[in-house]
Amino acid sequence: MLNVYDLKLSHPDVFKQFSVGENLIVHYKCPQAEKLVELYNHFNAIYFTLSGKKSLNYRAKSWHLTDDEALLVTRGAYTQELFENMDWEVLAFHFNDDFLKKIYREYLLNFKVESDLTLPDDQILTIQINPIIKSSFYSLLSYFQGNEAPSEYLLELKITELLINILADPQNKAIRAYFNFVDGQHKRPIRHIMERNFMYHLSLPEFAKLAQRSITAFKNDFKKYYKTTPGKWLMEKRLTYAKHLLETSDKNVTEIAFDSGFQNVSHFSKSFKKAFAISPSQLRKKD
Repeated sequence: MLNVYDLKLSHPDVFKQFSVGENLIVHYKCPQAEKLVELYNHFNAIYFTLSGKKSLNYRAKSWHLTDDEALLVTRGAYTQELFENMDWEVLAFHFNDDFLKKIYREYLLNFKVESDLTLPDDQILTIQINPIIKSSFYSLLSYFQGNEAPSEYLLELKITELLINILADPQNKAIRAYFNFVDGQHKRPIRHIMERNFMYHLSLPEFAKLAQRSITAFKNDFKKYYKTTPGKWLMEKRLTYAKHLLETSDKNVTEIAFDSGFQNVSHFSKSFKKAFAISPSQLRKKD
């Protein structure tokens, strides 16, 4: 799968960017040509649409981004859908968990935090935009219109201002809940990565990157928690999820195979029949 952060970092000619340490501020028109692409990001990302339209999808849900709308895409995988004859000009900010924790702790010094914050189920969260937040986004955009790059110090101040403005808006409770969750973790739990991303066609090195672990550490931590190997767990989880989709959705077998993390329909059908003693098409006819 395509790693969004790595792609942008390696193509500064397409994705005009400034960096604050490992964190990136990027301004670009999306070069996507395919109707639908699978993406993943081991950083958190905020997308603010300047013009055009784009759809980001996670599981069965879609978020449409149009002018002056923003999303927080948390670490994980998703699909991005192209709208025909619609460009997407966007201001994006990619930031790691350490930066997130730093901002949240500064926020905690100045604001009261609710006691009932619950981690949202979705990996994509809508950011409610007020005039102050909108102004913060456009003030960052102005740096891309100058001839000289601003200092990292100044950029960090502007990003801090933006994120604290987002957190401070009462309507952005889901954003505060996510920041609160990350702040409480020394390292992302294996279950948080796996349960939210098993249905995407990620390789083990890509899962390890999402979990911010080496391959060896990832496999060891995985076995401690799940008492099995990642390969066996992923196969069982994807097949169970596919069975659920066959029983509850109107999607065809090919779509369900793709939505469950399989890239080969024949392999999916054989694995499904071996697990459930019935083929996907037979199960669908039975219903």
